[in-house]
Amino acid sequence: MKTESDVCDSNGNDCKGGSMVMNLVQSYPLLGPVGEPLIQPTCVSVSPTGRYAITDSKSCMIVVYTKMGLYSHHFSTLPKRLFYLYWNIADHEPHSVAWLADERLVYSQPSGGAVVICHGNGQRCGVISGRPLYEPFGLAVNSADQIFVVDRKKGRVLCYDCSGKLLRTIGGFGAVEGELTLPHYVVTGPEDTIYVNNLPPGQTQNLVMIHKYSNRGAVIDSCVTSVTAEPSMGSLAVDDRGAIYQLDLKSQQIIQVREAETNSENESESINTTCTYQEEVVMLDGLKQLVYAAIGRTSEVVCLDIGDMTVKIYTQTSLVMENGDTRHYMRDSREILNEFDSPPMSPTETNF
Repeated sequence: MKTESDVCDSNGNDCKGGSMVMNLVQSYPLLGPVGEPLIQPTCVSVSPTGRYAITDSKSCMIVVYTKMGLYSHHFSTLPKRLFYLYWNIADHEPHSVAWLADERLVYSQPSGGAVVICHGNGQRCGVISGRPLYEPFGLAVNSADQIFVVDRKKGRVLCYDCSGKLLRTIGGFGAVEGELTLPHYVVTGPEDTIYVNNLPPGQTQNLVMIHKYSNRGAVIDSCVTSVTAEPSMGSLAVDDRGAIYQLDLKSQQIIQVREAETNSENESESINTTCTYQEEVVMLDGLKQLVYAAIGRTSEVVCLDIGDMTVKIYTQTSLVMENGDTRHYMRDSREILNEFDSPPMSPTETNF
């Protein structure tokens, strides 16, 4: 395994790329029920219909916004019996959140060792807790409404159905390919592939490693990125083309890791070995303090910026290669912006 500050594939081949330019197409303020800013937003997730769910950890609250970024409603993650008490509040602080296909929500409570399944108004319809789940952190939902939960304490990913029944376990402590030591976030990609970021053992630079599994949990590949897990490991996202977006909290950048394109001129050269992955720095304007990044319905990048308490939406317009060439994309920011300029949701669309 390579430990230098270069992305490399599972064979240790360097895979450097260029930089990707993304345009800011929309920005929404993170406001609570009476127009006040949120206290400590930690995670954002986009629903199948384009709404946003944001966890506000210190408030023990999840806030839902319309697809136009307007406040819709919120609910507390505290049980009613604790509303006026002050002990064990940390056990109920939400961290990660994800949407099910029917627009129910799933969120993790790391300190409390629980994953909660609830309706959009916060009414609980299931709680996953107790063994074999110890410290749930990141979570994701695939197209079959299966819930994947990172258990940081046990170095694995647990897969549940939407009723909370355990289906299978992925990873586990170890240094063998596909095993995990300190995983944080899990996301699903094309064909319900599973991606997990992890801090592997035996290195001094704290470089983030990304593991890829099939939808059944079989190991496909892994790569070491140039991203350091300092001050902590950043969020992970994957778009509909399988491009990986790893947040670097230290440099306040997003690094895109993707399969390298084969150079047809070199395919016949036996001495040339094409690497599996390469990375680009994602160029994002206007960010102040990025804490989380997710992928929206149309592969736009959704950023949680606590520097000015906003959600910022970016779309890719061009890719500047290492040799200076620029590739432009057919789909530009105006096309994405038109989708956000649709009429406001009717009351029936926001009620549960």
